[in-house]
Amino acid sequence: MLNLFLGVKKNIAYLRKFIESISGCADGVDISESSLRYPSVNSVALASILVNVFNVDAIAHVRLADVNHLGFLSLAYAAQSLGIGRLLVTIGDPPKVGKPVSYLASEEALKLDRDYGVRRLKIGAILSLRFPLEKIYERLERDFDFYLMLRFFRGEPR
Repeated sequence: MLNLFLGVKKNIAYLRKFIESISGCADGVDISESSLRYPSVNSVALASILVNVFNVDAIAHVRLADVNHLGFLSLAYAAQSLGIGRLLVTIGDPPKVGKPVSYLASEEALKLDRDYGVRRLKIGAILSLRFPLEKIYERLERDFDFYLMLRFFRGEPR
């Protein structure tokens, strides 16, 4: 998977060029929500374009710091109805614009998804290797469908 950072001012022509440039290089695209904490094109909307217009597999991120229970469920139902197969839930860093809502943890979002019957959608979480091993094992014991791994090394990459 390639991670896609698209700013709010990018358009469909830019997206088409990007998809053409990565064609054959990746199995799909992992789309961050509000990269670098600035407003951007919603990842569910962008994933819908990638899946339905360009036939590219996409994982849309949902920043839980920015939504409450209703907001998360609305995004989950939208993703499912638009043919997106996977959502990655993450708290995210504090936004540069506005204040965080911060009502949901990743595990709570997973439970909401299951309780409200969003059946065809796989929910994933971040698995950061910067945490102690016991915390990593705790996260792995949750019922997430997939994980996005971070921090494969200590310090600066070589």
